[in-house]
Amino acid sequence: MKDRKMLGSLLVFVGSILCFFLPFVSVSCQGQKLFSISGQQLATGSSVTLPSMSGASTHERVAIEPFTAIAWGSAFIGVGLCLAGRRLGAGSAGAVGVVSLLIMRSVLPDKIQQQTHGMGTASFETGYLLALLLMAAGAAWSGFLYIAGQEDCCRSSGRAEAVKRVFELIAPSVISCSYFENAFWAVD
Repeated sequence: MKDRKMLGSLLVFVGSILCFFLPFVSVSCQGQKLFSISGQQLATGSSVTLPSMSGASTHERVAIEPFTAIAWGSAFIGVGLCLAGRRLGAGSAGAVGVVSLLIMRSVLPDKIQQQTHGMGTASFETGYLLALLLMAAGAAWSGFLYIAGQEDCCRSSGRAEAVKRVFELIAPSVISCSYFENAFWAVD
């Protein structure tokens, strides 16, 4: 690893990859939980066992969910870029993963409704939430390290300026408030 500061980002991206092996989505019908599926199964396609009324179970093929596959791939790319010391690239990979997971969250319930003829509902499990949070943390930390590195190159006032730039990108309305400027940016 070229940059030891990237270790935090690396661990966060590895953690997000591991979260894809946890239950991502549970599908239920009329309050009865039918099955849970992991993020890895959604990203690569899989088959699930469904209970039937007759007592015999059936196997159904689950197609690859493209936004989950993009998010999972982004986590792997984030790991590679962290190992290469590419701060901006790792942050971008995390951001792509977050956006993909958010899109998947809005698209997947409709797909499940269509496939179950309006009878099934999707609920998102712990694996999804943890993967989303870790991807966002990896993107934010890598972005912070990138901006802090840019600040160091310009010989500015250091970390306080870098943090201010991150917050200016994220929430410009908060930064414009004079209370926050005086409380947080006056100290270095």
